[in-house]
Amino acid sequence: MCHCGLARAAALDTVNRLYGLQLNAFEVDGFFARHAEKVEQVKTSEDVVVSRVGRDLYEKFFRG
Repeated sequence: MCHCGLARAAALDTVNRLYGLQLNAFEVDGFFARHAEKVEQVKTSEDVVVSRVGRDLYEKFFRG
């Protein structure tokens, strides 16, 4: 069973609350794309997250 819709809704709500935004489900993808960083060779889970949503969100969630 895929919970992709639930995860997407949670990500949208989280981004909106953290950054004081009012993005919709389509706009949050653009937000992630603008903040994602190019990682030449993915070696760690950090690389995966940073390459998809950017360092700022990675730091907030995984570095505290």
